Amino acid sequence: MTFYKVDLNDYSQVNCRNYLIDQYLDFKNNYLSPDLFAEHRGIDTEQAKALIDIGRDLFNSKHPEA
Repeated sequence: MTFYKVDLNDYSQVNCRNYLIDQYLDFKNNYLSPDLFAEHRGIDTEQAKALIDIGRDLFNSKHPEA
């Protein structure tokens, strides 16, 4: 799992696309169910499913700057 050491007040350092992709890959490689993924992050299962879906879509799509 990648941990970002950025100042969240400096928005130029925050890359949401990479963060969401890392969350998806963490789920794919380390969890069997969205329920456990949600429990470890302190979010609802529906929120975890949405996070996973968005990350999967970004992972499988071509980056616009590529």
